[in-house]
Amino acid sequence: MIVKKCWNLFIILILSCLVSCKDFPPPKGELCTATGHQASELACSNTALPEEDQKYFRHLEKADMVTNPDQFERVQAYCIDLRQELIKCKRRQK
Repeated sequence: MIVKKCWNLFIILILSCLVSCKDFPPPKGELCTATGHQASELACSNTALPEEDQKYFRHLEKADMVTNPDQFERVQAYCIDLRQELIKCKRRQK
């Protein structure tokens, strides 16, 4: 049940990142969330991998960067806003 809630939240976060323009695709890469099952277990999605390999679990590793959901949402919103302004600016230059 907890894993399903983590995946649902994870999917919502990824979809909110995908508000995009084809000329300015969001970066591909790994995003993980703590599952709560074990102290260091992460549920991950990596859009840079083939579709069948994109969802997986792994353990927290040295040099992983972590943040709480509120801080992640603030940074994500900032990046989305900044990206939208960049798109507008590039369109005005054409």
